[in-house]
Amino acid sequence: MRGLLIRLVVVLAAVLAPGYVRAAAPEAVHGVIDLRGVDFPQTGAVELAGQWGFVPGADSSRAFAWLVESYLDQPSPWNSRFPGLGNASLALRVLLPENAPPLALAVPDINSAWRLHVDGELVQSMGQLGLDAESEVPVQEQALVPLPLGRPFVDLVFEISNHHHFEGGITRAVRIGPAEVLALQAERLSVLPQVALGALVMVTLMALAFYAGGKRDPAFLIFALFTALVAARTFSAAQLYVLIGHQMRADFWYLPVSYVTLFMFPGIYFGFLRELLPDETPKPLALAGYVISGVMVLAALLTPPAFYTNFRDPFMVLNLLVPLIGVALVAWAMIRRRLGANWLMAGSVLLCAAMVNDILHYARIITSTDLIPVGFAAFATCYFAALALRMFHAERSASESLAQMNRDLEGLVAQRTASLADALEVAEQASKAKSEFLAVMSHEIRTPLHGWVGLTELLAGTALDDRQQRYVRLLRRTAEQLSRLIGNILELAGMETGRVQLAPKPARLDELSEEMATLVRAQAGDRGQGFRMNCSPSLPPAMMVDESAVLQVIRTLLDRFGTSAGEMVLGIGVESGDSLRVRLMGPARADVESTGDGDIGQSLCRNLVDAMGGILTLRRLDGLTEAELSLPLTEVEAPAAKKRHAPSHVDVLLADDVELNRLVLRGFLSGAGWDVDEAADGRQAAEMAAARRYDLIVLDLRMPEMDGFAACRAIRKREAELGLAPIPVVALSAGVAAADRRNAEEAGFTAFLAKPIGPDALVASLSALLPDNPLPPPPQPPAGLEVLMPAFLAEMDKDSLALQELRRGDRVAFVEHVHAMRGKCGMFGENRLYDLLSQLELDAPVAPQQKIDDQVSEAVERVMQLRQYQ
Repeated sequence: MRGLLIRLVVVLAAVLAPGYVRAAAPEAVHGVIDLRGVDFPQTGAVELAGQWGFVPGADSSRAFAWLVESYLDQPSPWNSRFPGLGNASLALRVLLPENAPPLALAVPDINSAWRLHVDGELVQSMGQLGLDAESEVPVQEQALVPLPLGRPFVDLVFEISNHHHFEGGITRAVRIGPAEVLALQAERLSVLPQVALGALVMVTLMALAFYAGGKRDPAFLIFALFTALVAARTFSAAQLYVLIGHQMRADFWYLPVSYVTLFMFPGIYFGFLRELLPDETPKPLALAGYVISGVMVLAALLTPPAFYTNFRDPFMVLNLLVPLIGVALVAWAMIRRRLGANWLMAGSVLLCAAMVNDILHYARIITSTDLIPVGFAAFATCYFAALALRMFHAERSASESLAQMNRDLEGLVAQRTASLADALEVAEQASKAKSEFLAVMSHEIRTPLHGWVGLTELLAGTALDDRQQRYVRLLRRTAEQLSRLIGNILELAGMETGRVQLAPKPARLDELSEEMATLVRAQAGDRGQGFRMNCSPSLPPAMMVDESAVLQVIRTLLDRFGTSAGEMVLGIGVESGDSLRVRLMGPARADVESTGDGDIGQSLCRNLVDAMGGILTLRRLDGLTEAELSLPLTEVEAPAAKKRHAPSHVDVLLADDVELNRLVLRGFLSGAGWDVDEAADGRQAAEMAAARRYDLIVLDLRMPEMDGFAACRAIRKREAELGLAPIPVVALSAGVAAADRRNAEEAGFTAFLAKPIGPDALVASLSALLPDNPLPPPPQPPAGLEVLMPAFLAEMDKDSLALQELRRGDRVAFVEHVHAMRGKCGMFGENRLYDLLSQLELDAPVAPQQKIDDQVSEAVERVMQLRQYQ
């Protein structure tokens, strides 16, 4: 630290060395100063000090005519001869040497507006003169005014008006000297405030960064506020705003900022010390600083400048005492060996030195320059170093504590190595439970959702008026959005537990492009938007990719686009020859950040794209959203083209233990012109498949008597024994666990479809497994609610009777019946009865009999209420 302080002193001495040499010069007597004996190239600048002609009042004609009756020593305010607020003129004749170089006047900032006349000609003005505060425009800036060449003397007349500051007149010396020398000095003297301002801004930003990125230590926030105020004062008091090149009103900028920061210093400083050194800084001292600063800041904000500027000198003394008190407090902290106290002492001493320098400079005891900005910059740097040191020490202590905890933990692990096998088994059981929970949740959520989607599709096929058709379209769209959202959540949960695996295979790019276009075109059509597709002619025939994953990414990305008018654009091409690029652009969705589903979909997309080895980029600009997907391109031989139409005359065997599910699926398949036979369980399905040769078999996985896995194995075994060609057997289940898919593949299923699924997707997926049939059958209307509602009510009547019979018997059989009945309600979309049965299924294993009886009565009563819809 000693080396740093030495370097700082050396730099300040080098910058300020010319300022401490006072040039010997004569003084003005009775309004005339004789500079004919001054060698300006050798002496440099000379102060125009002494007796200036003084003419009070707004009438300056006597000053121009040199009818001066009184004189005023300069530089000094005219308050001793005249009220501080008012108008006056100051005149001086300057006798110049022969062959003088080009000279200029360095005019300091004058309270509050002024005009300078040289030999009767107006050469410079600051602000606008006025007879009161309303008409006066105060501007406090320094000025460099060139003087005419080759004249033996010049007459200077300053017209001054002051209605915004308690001091009137020229309070700092006007200097005359070579123009180049004065310009160089002004430039050099502006370096220190600029450097100080830059240092203060950097320290402010660093303090905010430490506060935001660390442990939210309030000391950093208070310090950032303090340094920001000091930076604002430096910018104002050092008049750095002149660099902007535009005169700024002193009553709007210079005076309020300078004095508010001056008045706030005691409160902020003591508050900061109180936060940093609470044991050394008395609380009453900090409260006193708060009160004084608060009262004076209010005065600066609520009263005119002519009033609050009267407190400048008392506050200059107070602000000198404040860091001196701080030095005493920090010295006490150094004695008590507080961390960072040395840095605090260095900053306080440098600030005190700068304040003493400025007080002596303003009192004309020494010739110097304003060092307050430099003092504050050094003060802020040292105090920030103390803050950072405290934070680093805390971090190091935390790291050491963490290291010790790690060592203790390693010892504990070494002592308990024998129990590692048990812990591993517990972890595996937890993972298994998590997997089972995901599978159950997937099944339980998708089952009623499948009923919603299915019944909506069936309802759309009935005779409806325009309003009802509009309602059905909205209902279907809502069901599709909910289905996608739930699917995204379950898929994302599966990814987090490692249960989602890709299945890349050769895919025709023309077909994949058309499927993507179909998705985008459908959404654009629903929202009344245009659609345009740009497909590169250089696309290869085929590539190795998981088509379902790509389409799922596209479907999820579509949710990020809005419904406003516009155009959806799909672009597909090859990038750099080794990657496939898919680009989507359309109207942005305004609420995608606030709803949450955008985040879920985006996480799912990124996980899928990462698994495929690709890159996903999302952009939003000018009301448009752009999504760009880049996938590695591995060219392969193109597979056979997919079928474009559903074959006709298809005999399908459908097996599901829930009658309502069979009704919905039969409605879907009958609409395609297919013949459907039904089986209520796996054993019946295996027997029917043995008795008749079907084109296609669809099996639910979980059924009584014999599940779908066992039924498929029985069918495959019989085919192998008789040497028959394998029939396409499709698994259709609400469960999407990876274990179900693996078991289905091992059992011999041809494909695996997840509920909920729409009629078009179901028929298209099943058609892909059948031989070609070029003649698509005419569509037939599916079974509607007029068929499903009586069947559902009959099913509920039968189940409610069984529910009453079983409620006092075997609880296991009772729970199984409740579960089956609840699944039918979920499939049909009867939410009230579904909720009652869900609670009953949850309570049945442990609830008392009276509670079971009450819940059964509620369920039976709800079944009776459903009769009104028949």
